[in-house]
Amino acid sequence: MAVIKLTQFEWDNILVRIEHDYGKAVAFIRGAMRRELGCTSRTHRFWKPQDGVGVYDGYGDYVVEIHLDFYDDAKETMFRLKYL
Repeated sequence: MAVIKLTQFEWDNILVRIEHDYGKAVAFIRGAMRRELGCTSRTHRFWKPQDGVGVYDGYGDYVVEIHLDFYDDAKETMFRLKYL
């Protein structure tokens, strides 16, 4: 299974294009997204400390990453060509 990692900004831009191409159902329903695009999305939120130490000290930011899990190599290639 291949994984594509995107920032929240990149995913928001791609999501608008998916809604335009396929409709809102494909953009927001996991089963429809897997059927049409060959992937499902996962959202990861993790702490990025300001000083780089890795300990939560109240300073820093939460970073959001979107992971797209692809189940079909051909659909992954088509997604990369069309949206990335």
